[in-house]
Amino acid sequence: MEIETSAADWPATDLEHLGECPICDSSQRSLMFDDLADWSFRVAPGRWMMWNCNVCSTAYLDPRPTEASIGRAYESYYTHRDENTSDVEPRGVIRKLKLLAKHRMRKGYYKLVFGYNDASVIELFGGVLFQRIPNMAPQANLIIRNLPRPSASGNRLLDIGCGSGTFLRTAATLGYEPIGIDPDAKAVDAALKSGFEVRHGGLPDTGFPDRHFTHVMLNHVFEHLHRPKEALREIWRILRSGGRLWMALPNRDALGLEIFGKYWRGLEAPRHLVLPTPATLRNLLASTSFSGIAFLEHPRCGGFISESSLAMKAGLDPTDCRSLQPQTAALARKLDRNSHANLNRAEIMIVIAEKNG
Repeated sequence: MEIETSAADWPATDLEHLGECPICDSSQRSLMFDDLADWSFRVAPGRWMMWNCNVCSTAYLDPRPTEASIGRAYESYYTHRDENTSDVEPRGVIRKLKLLAKHRMRKGYYKLVFGYNDASVIELFGGVLFQRIPNMAPQANLIIRNLPRPSASGNRLLDIGCGSGTFLRTAATLGYEPIGIDPDAKAVDAALKSGFEVRHGGLPDTGFPDRHFTHVMLNHVFEHLHRPKEALREIWRILRSGGRLWMALPNRDALGLEIFGKYWRGLEAPRHLVLPTPATLRNLLASTSFSGIAFLEHPRCGGFISESSLAMKAGLDPTDCRSLQPQTAALARKLDRNSHANLNRAEIMIVIAEKNG
């Protein structure tokens, strides 16, 4: 059973037609899906077409909402809420002790791997053990987005698409000077309550000076961009020499897309406009003069992907799909094993790239 949109289709005057790939500009393409809908947040009306570029294999939406109108697709979106990536305060003495032990082990791990200070001998020993527990290291890396210890001369960080500002607090705790920018006015209002500098705007026109940041973060932002190539050039401009870009985004070559088809959670029409493959993203970063390009492991997300994808296929709300957990356990394990074994087919890509010049 599919979810039918109750509102009228997206107004034709608020659509733009591409006819070519937004990554490589090729007009050679084949149709992937012609009836995508907003099954994930249910706020954007209409049915959408996604194409596959026959040259670089990028998946892209065409036609798509204009930059001026796409804000309507974010009227009910997770960036309006305070999404804390760390552990939720538990109930019960035993659970609190387990959480405390996990925090101390993670502290030792951050000292060993990223060079952060103030870890005791016990915490360092715990950090060694931490690295041997499956999936713990990728989870810890994601919390701090693989950030090394800030240097005295370079700790200014920009979180593009900062949402409600959760990561700004994390970065400040690590010793960085975080600044946020987001095109969603509601998200900016939520982030400003945290007391950080947050601007309303986005890529590719950030308005920041040249060579202003040591780190730039794009956490599930790239796939939302109308002008991805110009966006990367802008990031290059505002990064200092030796600065680093960190990105997380859905993988066009994910096994989940092959399994779930148009209901794969990573598609999310009409907000996700462009989905490159790992090879295409690597080439695009290199053509923008980034170097040191590396793909890292993302924490296990097979449960989320499989549950939400099957929920959308069944016409259920993907944010409340606990009833499907028993049915998706095997699929979740399959996706997680695949993502761990083959980063090129992982559900989510995590990419770092450096500016040397």
